[in-house]
Amino acid sequence: MDFSIFEKIYEQGLKHGLNPIIHVDEYHKGYDIIYECENYEEVYRGYIKKDYKRTKHQKFKEEEIKNILSVCYFNEYQKLLEFKNEIEKIPGEFNIILNQNLRNWSLLELLNINGCKWRALKKYIDSIGIDAAQVIAMGDDNNDIELIKNSGFGIAMKNATDKLKNAADSISRFSNDESGVYYELSEIFKIK
Repeated sequence: MDFSIFEKIYEQGLKHGLNPIIHVDEYHKGYDIIYECENYEEVYRGYIKKDYKRTKHQKFKEEEIKNILSVCYFNEYQKLLEFKNEIEKIPGEFNIILNQNLRNWSLLELLNINGCKWRALKKYIDSIGIDAAQVIAMGDDNNDIELIKNSGFGIAMKNATDKLKNAADSISRFSNDESGVYYELSEIFKIK
């Protein structure tokens, strides 16, 4: 994501009392996540999960952040939905996904326009000569909608969001926590 687009999103988020975590492609420098708030456990709802070695603390406005892969906000669904509706008006191309299927909070994720599961899979299947109609896809949250809609057969897990279930060709009898993928594939491919 271009830093100038990030700056606009960031400023709008601050008006809503929201502060993001930024995933970056800086693995070679020893970190993948940049965070700003020192009280990160409270602000980021445990997202970092004690993997502090792969993180970098930085004030977002002090220097340009390069190689932004995604910008993530955590909060209550309604607050993130209102924020999402506002940032959709920001000019520039980026992909917005509001995930609901988390334990206590929702996740608003902003990515490069090409940053989605379907586009990555489509690029791969095109490279090996497989048609989208031959693809079976499964998912449980809103970040899987484009994947489910465009695959030949899209399956929503039992615990999927309503939006994903509406996009799917089928709904599993099992959740992803109940080995739903295993049971679906076993049935489809008649594996015993």
